Amino acid sequence: MAKSDKKKSVENDPVLVPPDGGGQGSGGERLGNGKMFFVGLALLLLLAVSVVWLLPDVRKKISSSQREAEESMSQVQEAVNPVSRENISDKHSQGAEEVAKLFAAWSSRQAAFEAENGAVWGGDEYRQAVEEAGQCERQFSQKNYGDALIACSMAISMIEQLATSKEYRLATAISAGFTLMDDGKLSQAARQFEAALAIDPANDEAQKGAQRLAVRNDVLLLVQQAREKEKDGDLQGAVHMYQQAVALDADFQPAGLALSKALQTIAEHGFQQAVGRALASLADGNLEAAGIALRKAKGIRADDPLLVDLAAQISSKELAAKLATLREKSLTLENQEKWQQAVDMCQQAVSLSSTAAFAVACQERAQRRLHLDNRLQSILDQPERLFDKGPLLAAKEIRIVAMTISAPGPRLSGQLQQLAALIDLAEAEVPVMILSDTFTDIVIYHVGQLGRFAEKKLVLPTGNYTVVGSRRGFRDVRQTLKVRPGAELVFTVRCEEPI
Repeated sequence: MAKSDKKKSVENDPVLVPPDGGGQGSGGERLGNGKMFFVGLALLLLLAVSVVWLLPDVRKKISSSQREAEESMSQVQEAVNPVSRENISDKHSQGAEEVAKLFAAWSSRQAAFEAENGAVWGGDEYRQAVEEAGQCERQFSQKNYGDALIACSMAISMIEQLATSKEYRLATAISAGFTLMDDGKLSQAARQFEAALAIDPANDEAQKGAQRLAVRNDVLLLVQQAREKEKDGDLQGAVHMYQQAVALDADFQPAGLALSKALQTIAEHGFQQAVGRALASLADGNLEAAGIALRKAKGIRADDPLLVDLAAQISSKELAAKLATLREKSLTLENQEKWQQAVDMCQQAVSLSSTAAFAVACQERAQRRLHLDNRLQSILDQPERLFDKGPLLAAKEIRIVAMTISAPGPRLSGQLQQLAALIDLAEAEVPVMILSDTFTDIVIYHVGQLGRFAEKKLVLPTGNYTVVGSRRGFRDVRQTLKVRPGAELVFTVRCEEPI
């Protein structure tokens, strides 16, 4: 080629610029094989862009995402194979314009990739893709258009593979971060969470992992201090430390499990101490203290069979103590002859235990004495009734019953004395003077016909007597003679109202 022709050719060569660089290239140097290459590349790009990965739970779908990424890579490689170095290296007739367009596509994809922070999380793969793009540019500058096409194609293939593996890389980084953190490899875990947050700054699991990692050293220190306190026997201090660790990282299982175990140990000690106090108090007869200790033990382990038996023992002792108290009170009331109160006390005892022998006997005895006391007091409160034969006879019968009571108390003795005096009065004989007019016939019921007289002296037992006077032509008279102990009684009986 002549020197002027070479100069003209150099002046017409295109320059590699990004899509917005405004560069123009010649279209006369395109080859048929170049067209086939770009058709294949366009299909490759369309396939890569159409891959959409949904990963609701990134940690659960890592293996699935990895398989899809491998399949996508295989498809990309199959699409690029037609333009591999071996197939294209000898095709020096490729046009510079095709290289320029491909480099522009790379530049556009690179800008979009870096806008998604790909330069941070892409790692070595991204740096290799950039190196391939640089190789493309160098080969272009040396007019090795075939090699340039290969380098640009590889760069685009690499960055598309990275883009399609974004969700897989996110899931892998999060999973690795948690695993490394649990293994104590904190610096490596930090890099994994940083990579995950670079891919998706708003990812909840990545944020949670980073937050847990930030306090991991503090948590480990608290757990170590808690274990030392456990060794020293300071369980409460250990619990306090474990609680602080759990407050910093509630998902750190060693702290949570240790806290539960320490609390369980404390509860077990408390349970045993409470049961011991309950048994000791029960043996000492301190039922109140035993009940308090039992309630504390139930608060720790309510369904323990031991507490059922202990509660039964305390209940039995409490019942016995209550019955003993009621028995003592009832006996005191009986000795004081407060029969109504004694009956009430005995009934309380029966309500607590219907089979308690003392309670049943107490109730029967107190009720019997209450009935006797009420009858005696009723007679004493109405002594006039004894002047009638019926009440007097009943009083005598009650007196006989009352006198059968052994060791009567002051009240009963007093009642019997009063009743005896009243009976004596009711049976006393009293002199009686009856005055008349010698015209009236006088009859005293249950005494006899007295006839007519001016006056008559009689001796009558105390009581109430009905006297009837009759006289021809006069209205009959009827009187009640109330004969009572004391001075001689004088009664006048005359028929004075004419008919």
